[in-house]
Amino acid sequence: MPRTSRLQVPMIPPMWRLNVSELYTDSAVTALPERARLLHIGLPKTGTTALQAAASASRPLLLDHGVRYPGKNYNHRFESSGLLGRRFGSVMLGGGKEPQREQWDEMMAEIEA
Repeated sequence: MPRTSRLQVPMIPPMWRLNVSELYTDSAVTALPERARLLHIGLPKTGTTALQAAASASRPLLLDHGVRYPGKNYNHRFESSGLLGRRFGSVMLGGGKEPQREQWDEMMAEIEA
């Protein structure tokens, strides 16, 4: 049986190490209206985790530009689970905590501030 070679994948720097301000230099990019909300709901394998990690790591810079990425975690699973009243994660792996609506309400209060 012939040997197969391994697929060579180029190393790409993680998104959270990129300088976000360098990504948006096009003068054609316009700002969202005042107090607008932008909600990204990503399907699996669409780059959502990279987007969340970059936004989370860039909270101070984003806020300097008038963009608030709420919370302290890189995503909002706990908060959205609280809104939906549904558990997420495997109980066997330590997940499956009972969601609390207060988590959603606290995040919304931060957004409204």
